[in-house]
Amino acid sequence: MVVLIVVWFSTDQFAKIQVKKELTVGVNVLERVLSSREDLLVNAAEVLTADFGFRQTIASTDNATIKSALINHGDRIGADFMAILNLNGVAQVSFGNNIEEDYLKNIAPSVLTDGGVITVAPINDRLYQLVLVTVDAPKPIAIAVIGFELDSTLANELKQITGLDISFILGGNTRDSEAGEKQFISTITDVNIDELSSNVGNLSWRIPFTYPQSLQSTVYSINKENDVSVYLSIDLHQVFNEFDYLQLKISLVSIFSLSIGLFAALIFSQKLTRPLHKLSAIATNIASGDYSQTMKIGTGTEEVKDLAKSIKKMQNEISQREKEIKYRATHDITTGLINRTAFIEKVELHLSSKKQFQIICFGINNIRQISNMFGPSIGQLCLKKISTYLSKRFICVARSSDERFMAMIDYEIGAEDIHNIHILLKARLQESLAKDSVHINAEIFIGTIPYGHNSKNVDSLIRKLDITMDAGCTTDNEVCLYQSGQEAAYLDRLRIVEELRLAINNKGSNLAMYYQPKLDLKTGRVEKLEALIRWQHEERGFIPPDVFIPLAEQSGLINLLTEWIIETVIIQVAQWIEEGIRFEVAINLSAQDIARPEMLTIINKLLLNYSVPAELLSFEITESEIMSKPEEAIRLLSLFRRQSFRLAIDDFGTGYSSLAQLKNMPVTELKIDREFVMHLANNPDDKIIVQSTIDLASSFNLGVVAEGVEDIETLNLLADLKCDWAQGYFIARPMAGHDISNWLKEFYASNMSLLAEK
Repeated sequence: MVVLIVVWFSTDQFAKIQVKKELTVGVNVLERVLSSREDLLVNAAEVLTADFGFRQTIASTDNATIKSALINHGDRIGADFMAILNLNGVAQVSFGNNIEEDYLKNIAPSVLTDGGVITVAPINDRLYQLVLVTVDAPKPIAIAVIGFELDSTLANELKQITGLDISFILGGNTRDSEAGEKQFISTITDVNIDELSSNVGNLSWRIPFTYPQSLQSTVYSINKENDVSVYLSIDLHQVFNEFDYLQLKISLVSIFSLSIGLFAALIFSQKLTRPLHKLSAIATNIASGDYSQTMKIGTGTEEVKDLAKSIKKMQNEISQREKEIKYRATHDITTGLINRTAFIEKVELHLSSKKQFQIICFGINNIRQISNMFGPSIGQLCLKKISTYLSKRFICVARSSDERFMAMIDYEIGAEDIHNIHILLKARLQESLAKDSVHINAEIFIGTIPYGHNSKNVDSLIRKLDITMDAGCTTDNEVCLYQSGQEAAYLDRLRIVEELRLAINNKGSNLAMYYQPKLDLKTGRVEKLEALIRWQHEERGFIPPDVFIPLAEQSGLINLLTEWIIETVIIQVAQWIEEGIRFEVAINLSAQDIARPEMLTIINKLLLNYSVPAELLSFEITESEIMSKPEEAIRLLSLFRRQSFRLAIDDFGTGYSSLAQLKNMPVTELKIDREFVMHLANNPDDKIIVQSTIDLASSFNLGVVAEGVEDIETLNLLADLKCDWAQGYFIARPMAGHDISNWLKEFYASNMSLLAEK
């Protein structure tokens, strides 16, 4: 009888320890999975907000472009919800379900204070894991939100990992079901919240083959503020069933043994209880995270041995699951390389050891285009081929983002060696991917921090490397080495972009439009002007257009700037009309401007608002921008010509346009670049080029403007060559709109207007 009691007590206790251990291990695994999931969310958010192109898109305030960027990024990472908030927490652009506005406003200050927030919140009766981070350029300009739904799919995935049933409950820490509305997602069928809540705590005493409760649960709170909890539950039927049958067998053996004698029963009891106590101790060690236990239980029954085998199997499976979780947290699944987080840890170790090392970054700028054109499998194959090549050449290689790899070496590689690596890498990639006569041209960029850099922390080092890569992509320089002062220059460019945005939003308080006359060489009159923007900064002084215009194009501000220019010019033209003066004013447009579908609508609306005829507005676009995509340029410029706007090719002669392209180009004028005009009187080659351009334009019935006229000889020579219009400092420097009227009177009063009549 004593044996039966001891067996029952020991197996029951062991079963309870098993349950407690399973729940404890489950909680540990759940914490690691959720932590890994948070890391992935944070990495996705950091990659998104660190992308220069994305910050440019946010700064543009173009909601359609921003939403497109959000959808693309969301599709790539599998996000269920994404949004861009302003600094007050008001959603500007989003896709997916809408979050309650008050919630966003309440959490926005914490995001700005801490730089980011990870939380779990209800959205339209669903639970979402959210990460909110600031978009810095360099100061916070917006808040990015990325969310993944905590749904039944996730619950089932967690069940596979933990081996336990998972239930997500909003309001689950409240025992009173009527205290508030509860939201419930569970992998268990036919169970309610109150049943789960009642099964939290210590197991009740039970008689074998009876089940006072079917489940045992533990609660893990993932967001106390929003009262979001996870219940991890174990099926007690499965746990106790084996033990019940074991107890039954032992009971029968014990009864039989009683007939043999007390002595045999005592020996049998010792053979049973000692192994179970050992197994109990082993189970306790496993619950504490020690998976190296050896199942040495000595002698025992077959059932105890089977139990020991089951515990050993469970120990190995839990250990394997933990290894897999750790691997996924530090490695890229596609390539098998370590990820950005693990790579940064290795860099930190090198920095702390004071050892010199060099980091090289490899980027495939068009990997998305390759995947879209040839399929995701080809895109992944590109990444695998590159990772294989880099792994063979370098010891420490990581995939740091979707399109970038990083390698760390403890010796110096010079610029020539890096160029050779670039050539070999492109050649090997193209050679290995050649399939069905399809040529894949991967745009590979390499950036590196020189050996022996003086970065004091890993954040500074990685930032310098990102700046180097961005500089290479911006300048199309496929191999870039970090230069001293490059970081300061980069930050200064960001400040200029921010200051330009403020200037535009302040209705151009520091911006002004100047106008340079164009002299008609046939009539000697001035009826055309070119509009030129000027920026007189309060602290920096005069900032040349060739400095801030490219920055505006790169940051996405060019659309806002162009709209300001067009409106300012139209207002000035309207004022001249009131004064009885009519000029055709030419405005310079970028390729981004003419590619905007709404640009013509904006122009026509402004002309209508200020009662300005369309024939008083013309546009210029540089030859180099037209030639970058000639077919697309022809299509877009044709839309302007249908609206009767005159168009000129600016800087003609520098973009290598062909006769066939020029014949199809819907333009009305060619503007000869100043490079061929400034020394026209003294350079026979320039004279041949100018004469040829004028003859070519005449054959296509196009007008010709020569810019860069700085002396009377050049002006007279252009008139002799039958050029239509001349523009340059000799005629007039750019001037403010209110000065044009007086200048025009002085000009006509002088002999200048007669020069062209010779």
